[in-house]
Amino acid sequence: MITVIYYDNKLKEGKLEDLPNLLKHKIWIDINNITEKEAELLGTTFSLHPLTIEDLRFFNSRIKVEEF
Repeated sequence: MITVIYYDNKLKEGKLEDLPNLLKHKIWIDINNITEKEAELLGTTFSLHPLTIEDLRFFNSRIKVEEF
């Protein structure tokens, strides 16, 4: 499950499908139990390295914050 929060004069919740259109805003993406399809969408949208996408898929990865 992915929650997308963005700021457009106030905090708003967006849909994952709309993420490419929300990139002009400041965004926060909260990821829990991500599916392969969701991971691929994030990878494509943000040009993520394949190892970063793999890290998203596995729950037992160490918690980390990465700025892109």
